[in-house]
Amino acid sequence: MKMLFTLLFAAIALTHLISLCFDHPRLQNVTKVCLLPLLLVAYLLSAESLRLIIILAMAFGWGGDILLIKINNKTFFQLGLGCFLLGHICYILSLLMFTPTVHFTVLVISCIAAIPAGVIFLKIVHPDKAMMIPVIAYSVILGSMVLCALQFLLNQGGIIGAAVFAGSLCFMVSDSLLAYFTFQKIPKYGNILVMFPYILAQAGLVLGLAYM
Repeated sequence: MKMLFTLLFAAIALTHLISLCFDHPRLQNVTKVCLLPLLLVAYLLSAESLRLIIILAMAFGWGGDILLIKINNKTFFQLGLGCFLLGHICYILSLLMFTPTVHFTVLVISCIAAIPAGVIFLKIVHPDKAMMIPVIAYSVILGSMVLCALQFLLNQGGIIGAAVFAGSLCFMVSDSLLAYFTFQKIPKYGNILVMFPYILAQAGLVLGLAYM
C-alpha cells in the first residue's frame, strides 16, 4: 500500500512538471495541491514511528504550496514564505532528534563557508531593502536545516542519511532559485527549475525520516 501511494505521488509530481512545461494553469494548481497530501499518506504508511513534527513540516509545506499559487500577490507570497520557514524549523527539530553526536570540525568549517556563500547569494539575488531582513532570516534557517542534515548524514550514514541530506540540498537549490526569480526576471521554464528540486527535497526528507 505504501508503494502505491509513493508511486501515485511520483505520478502526480511528473504530471505537475509536465503541466508547467506546457503552461496549463488549472492542472498545475490541482496537481500542486495534491503533492504533499499524497506524500503524507506515503509517510503514514511507511513510518516505523510517526513523528508529529514531520507531519507539521509537511502541513506547513502544503500551506506554502497553496499560498504561492498566487505568488504575484505580495501578501500571499509573504504568508507562503512564512509557512515554508516554519516547515524548515520543523525539519530542523526532527533532524536534531536523530543526531546524538555533533561533528564539531565539520560544523565549524560549514559555518565559516556559509558566511561568504550567504554574502554572494545576497549579491546575486539583490532583494529590495524592504525584503532584505526577511531574506536573510529565511536564508539562515534554510542554511541551518542543511547543516543539520549534514550532521544527520554523518551520524546515520547509508541511504537514509544520503536521501535526507540530498533533500536538504534540493530545498536550498529550489528556494534559492525562487528567491532569484522573485527579484530578477524569471526565465521561460523557471517554474520547472523551482518545482523539480522542491519535489525531490520533500520526498528525500520525508521518506528518509520515515525510516527513523
